Amino acid sequence: MSLTTQPQLPRSAYPKILDVHLKRLAVIYVRQSSPYQVENHLESQKRQYQLTERAEQLGWPQTRCQVIDEDLGISGAQSFNRPGNPRLVSMIALREVGLVLGLEVSRLARNSLDWYQLLELAAAFDVLIADEDGVYNPSDCNDRLLLGVKGTISEVELYQIKARMWRGRRNCAQRGDLLWNMPIGLEYDTLSGQIRLATDQSVRHAIALVLDLFKKRGSVRGVLNYLAREGVELPSQRLVRGVGRMLSWQKPRYHVIYQIVTNPMYAGIYAYGRRQQQIDPLAQTRHVVRRERESGGKSFYQSIMRATSRWRNTRPTWQRLRTTTTSFQLIKGLCVKDRLCCRAWSGASTVARRCAYAIMMDSLTTPVMLPIASSA
Repeated sequence: MSLTTQPQLPRSAYPKILDVHLKRLAVIYVRQSSPYQVENHLESQKRQYQLTERAEQLGWPQTRCQVIDEDLGISGAQSFNRPGNPRLVSMIALREVGLVLGLEVSRLARNSLDWYQLLELAAAFDVLIADEDGVYNPSDCNDRLLLGVKGTISEVELYQIKARMWRGRRNCAQRGDLLWNMPIGLEYDTLSGQIRLATDQSVRHAIALVLDLFKKRGSVRGVLNYLAREGVELPSQRLVRGVGRMLSWQKPRYHVIYQIVTNPMYAGIYAYGRRQQQIDPLAQTRHVVRRERESGGKSFYQSIMRATSRWRNTRPTWQRLRTTTTSFQLIKGLCVKDRLCCRAWSGASTVARRCAYAIMMDSLTTPVMLPIASSA
């Protein structure tokens, strides 16, 4: 905050600012796109908070200047995950706001859907929008055109930033050099630049035990039942900012075992691009879509990690799990086709179901190996 008070500009400098605007609030919208920027880009924060002084120069007293900074550390690509955006929209709709002030239009929105919704509301309720370059009236045709161009440029800028970063990651992944959080049991050696097994022998033994049990029993549920019966705990890790990976031991859970037996890195395979995040702006939800290897998606598989050669026999487990799920659905589907079979299936005892499952598993004695690309 500046130590000197900025002089108030004459009303003639901005004729668009009327008394009806000055009687309402001046809202200063503050946002940064990621927690990293909040922690390290402090100068941008100071500039945005200093917009309060600009509002005072435009004629708003300090008592009618309100800062909305709930969206610090949140991307502006969507609005449903930003608590400050619906608050701003509701204040505009209630005729409480006379001026919306931001460092630039990209702070307010990074997509056309949210940006033009804000412009429509501002024009309907006579609200001005200002940045470091000037003051704009969305109900004016020329100002509306200029604000629309600025919003489009902001959206294209976000697309270019994402595309540039994605192409860099993709190029790095093609060489097998793109690294992220290693699964439990694997570590990255910074000296040799190679991925190796964990130095903790208990962690290595636990991972090897899960893979060996799955090879013998053929199902994740069978592995889970054995570990729970024997009271065996599995290692778990979580990433703490500034500290690194924190290791803990927990009771075995189904999804943990499933992630172990299906993770390609335990088989010595580097995989990238298997998952894609999709966002539905209307339903205001986001979900992860998994791409199949045969779907032709931009996924990369490479044989690496010589240190994991003792776990390479886990490669057939992916196809085995897929075939197991398909066979189980097929057996259950055949029973559902006939009412008598359906009643017999639903009323069958646990022993009968286990026998049917054992018959199904006997047909999986020849697992299919997935093709592995050679090292780059």
